[in-house]
Amino acid sequence: MGLNYYVINTIKNPTHNVFVGTHINSNFGQADFTEFSTGYIYVFR
Repeated sequence: MGLNYYVINTIKNPTHNVFVGTHINSNFGQADFTEFSTGYIYVFR
């Protein structure tokens, strides 16, 4: 389960976008670890 925050609103359908996110990973219903991520998205048109 996690959450990503995009710098440019995704409703505008941008070609380039950057995001930061946090996620809780679990196995068998017990939280194992927390993950922080950053990323870049490019949409081919």
